[in-house]
Amino acid sequence: MSFPSAVPRGALAAAVALVAALAAGCGSSSSTGAAGGAAKDTLSVAVNSAITTADPAFACTTYDYVVVKNTYDNLVTLGSERDDTGAAKVEPALAERWELSADKRTYTFHLRSGVTFASGNPMTADDVVYSLKRVLAKEGCQQYVLTTGDPKAIKAITKVDDRTVTITLRRADPLFLTLLAQTGNGVVDRKLLARHGGDSEAGDRWLAGHTAGTGAYVLESYNPDTQVDFRARKGYWGTASKTSLVSMRIVTDATTLETLVRSGDVDMAYGIPLKDVKTLKAEGKQVFANASQFYIYVGLNTSRKPFDDVRVRQALQAALPVADIAKRFGYGYAQTFRGPIPPATAFSPKLPAGTPDIAKAKALLAQAGVTHATVTLDVKSGETLQADIATVVQNAFRPLGVDVKIATLGASAFSDKVNTFKSQMYIIKDGGTVNDPAYFLGFFVACGNPFNLVKYCSKAVDADLAAARREEDPAKRQAAYDRLSAQVDADAPVLPIFAPNNVVVGAAGLKGYVYYDDQQPLFRTLSIG
Repeated sequence: MSFPSAVPRGALAAAVALVAALAAGCGSSSSTGAAGGAAKDTLSVAVNSAITTADPAFACTTYDYVVVKNTYDNLVTLGSERDDTGAAKVEPALAERWELSADKRTYTFHLRSGVTFASGNPMTADDVVYSLKRVLAKEGCQQYVLTTGDPKAIKAITKVDDRTVTITLRRADPLFLTLLAQTGNGVVDRKLLARHGGDSEAGDRWLAGHTAGTGAYVLESYNPDTQVDFRARKGYWGTASKTSLVSMRIVTDATTLETLVRSGDVDMAYGIPLKDVKTLKAEGKQVFANASQFYIYVGLNTSRKPFDDVRVRQALQAALPVADIAKRFGYGYAQTFRGPIPPATAFSPKLPAGTPDIAKAKALLAQAGVTHATVTLDVKSGETLQADIATVVQNAFRPLGVDVKIATLGASAFSDKVNTFKSQMYIIKDGGTVNDPAYFLGFFVACGNPFNLVKYCSKAVDADLAAARREEDPAKRQAAYDRLSAQVDADAPVLPIFAPNNVVVGAAGLKGYVYYDDQQPLFRTLSIG
């Protein structure tokens, strides 16, 4: 996913511990400081939330994936060109070509010759097999990304010779190449990792703060709460990087982030409050805004009181002033909708928009026997927009007798609480890096999925999801997703707020920016004129 917000279930405690252990970094930084600005050969990028890991198998957040995407390469990748359905086209990467068997279950990949890891070790079929098997074995977020929640989906990953690998599926899957192209399925230098612990916990700890890929960059320093520096590597097999050093700064304070952009100390920024975007554009900054399949929602943990009662969830849904929130905080860069599939995603339904109905909300709570409730709404530190929306949610529910306590948590603490189902109620931006609803809904609403963070379960929804997953007739797929969406909307395990555009603010001289559905930039194309 991207799971831009999920954390691997089995390895969660270890991952949280790694962040603290790695905070000392893995080297010294030679980047230009804020006061000095960025030289032409240095790109300064600012993001508004901390990194949790650099390990491809365990990466889960958008900015984790930014680190991984720029230091590892996959067998195949998604390009900027799109097919007739709007999906990004799959292109060769470490595999220069591939074939699909007649039964559409076995893919044969032919590897590029002469590709080396940053260590200098040659990349071989052994590394490919090891890396993909590691993704499956570690049971982190990437296992879901590769299999959409079915760990038995892949029957075999086999080396044919040093430059040929086959992947055999248990059944044909039209999405498989797109899944394989997702960030996190990159090839790991197995020899280098073996020197640092291999498949042991020690190896996992090492890879969480170092890189062992074939990518265009290597980590020069890694301080996941403050700054991560990337150095362009020599001998990269692909197009050479236009910038030698990229400094990715973590700036959780919105005012500081805006100041850095305005002063020119940051060349490209993610997380600028939408209210400030038009002003920065008027001042000469570039604004790259793209409709997004990620959206902000309030998650209601259906396994915890009072949200185990559907009437309570429906009451909050009825009281939520979504249109007013979008008008107040969207600033022309947001879309409202109902159901679990946002407008920018294929097969999004057109459910009728609702209007706040306090009388209905109070009646539902009365039916549930709830006269007063105190609930905690968890918000991730640095997410200014979500924090602002949380305050509106708090005020909207107060007339119902629902007292909302807002808890602001650091990135790791937030992920830990939400992903271990300890959160009663949370606000987050999430979505699918694959522009197909089956990918996102497979973890978002499927019964029993470990990444179904609200623990919602509907057999009817599961049946429609399964039917739509492999259906080739677009009309039948749309009908299944329409039914599914209506049911999820009625059960209200999540309360969609709006889908904000993916907005990146860049310096006037920034060149080479390309938008991808996963919202993860490729640094090697970027430069400052």
